[in-house]
Amino acid sequence: MAWILIGYFSLFDFGIGRAVTKMVAEALTANRQRSVSVYSITAVLSLLILGTIVGVILMISANYIINDIMDVPEWLRSESYISFIWISASLPFVLGAVAIRGILEARGEFKLINYIRTPMSVVMYALPLVIIPFMHNILSVVIVLASTRVITFFIFFYYLVINDRFFIPTRHEIIVSLKLLFSFGAWITISNIIGPLMQNIDRFVVGALLSISALTYYSVPLDIVTKILVVASSVTAVLFPIMSGLAATNRKHLHELYNISVVMLALLLLPIFSLIIIMSEPFLFFWLGGSFVTNSKLILQILAIGVYINSLAAIPFTAIHALSRPDLTAKIHMMELPIYIILVWYLIKTGGVTGMALAWTIRMLIDGIMMFYLYYNIIDVPESYLMDNIAVCSFIVFSLLLVIVGSVYSSTLINIAIILFVGILTYVIIRYYYKRRYVNGIVALVRNVN
Repeated sequence: MAWILIGYFSLFDFGIGRAVTKMVAEALTANRQRSVSVYSITAVLSLLILGTIVGVILMISANYIINDIMDVPEWLRSESYISFIWISASLPFVLGAVAIRGILEARGEFKLINYIRTPMSVVMYALPLVIIPFMHNILSVVIVLASTRVITFFIFFYYLVINDRFFIPTRHEIIVSLKLLFSFGAWITISNIIGPLMQNIDRFVVGALLSISALTYYSVPLDIVTKILVVASSVTAVLFPIMSGLAATNRKHLHELYNISVVMLALLLLPIFSLIIIMSEPFLFFWLGGSFVTNSKLILQILAIGVYINSLAAIPFTAIHALSRPDLTAKIHMMELPIYIILVWYLIKTGGVTGMALAWTIRMLIDGIMMFYLYYNIIDVPESYLMDNIAVCSFIVFSLLLVIVGSVYSSTLINIAIILFVGILTYVIIRYYYKRRYVNGIVALVRNVN
């Protein structure tokens, strides 16, 4: 529970983390150093203050939450109360670190961020395992978790200020930057609330309408295949500050970067998802057993298509935010929620757990179509890029149809032939066409932005 609370605190940063990345990236691209200072100081201070306010409220409400909401056993309440106080006290530093990380991302300091986060994550997860045999209580684990977050904040803060000269903002500058940050961040917050809700409602409905075993056959392949989303999230984390800078200076270059990203991500992920769809049966059999092959094979294949679509939709989603329109994505998510709830209920009733997987993939398809549609409505797209995208989409659809046909037939020879065909053709397209046309240009483009 402590891991969950501390981890989820960073999600409710009121969108300031993403907002400050955009604002600072735009200011850096335009060489407005004073604006960089104003946005940075305002974002960090506002999240520290908000974290303190929410932390104090949680401390005051600790007894009510522990005794009435969580219904903690009597013998564990004293230790739980102290642990809850520690967690609440760490909240300002958790949110403050989110703001600083956003600033460092805007500056392109991704290597530094990883150098800090990786060892601190190892400490956060490994150290409790080391101390539990000696301390024999929950409080010591919570103290380690909270202290790790506090230390992470100060390390981030040190690297933020060590090489930069910051200007003290005026009261007017703070007010203006607060309005910009919160107006952008408010829409991000809506997406941050609705997104996890739609991600978890499916499991709740499956468990309520079907059975725990059915939930297992659905949630295990979902957890497996959604891990691949880390590829798209890593790419978009780098793209967002670059796109934000280009949105303010050169939208033609922004679309060039967008087009490169969509095409390359689509082609690079296609062989991976083709392999998952075709080899789902032996994969599930050797890892989880025969019962999962019978009950989860089709579910894994359907979800894999949805995750592939969602991975590609992350690019226009990021570009829309870079173009200062997070309201569009938030409104789409608000529209999707009731539709998704009805779809989930109907397809589970008619198709069981397979129907749930189909509902999930349909939502990804609708979301993806809307993200691409919104992006192309915001920005003028040259006809040559549209033709490239149509060609790539045609190749992807053709390949996926081949993969689906291969998954229907259990012939090992056919499956191997399809995987080799998709993999080799993808490599040829990247190597001999898109590398010549795009990849060589992206390096110069990113260098110019920096």
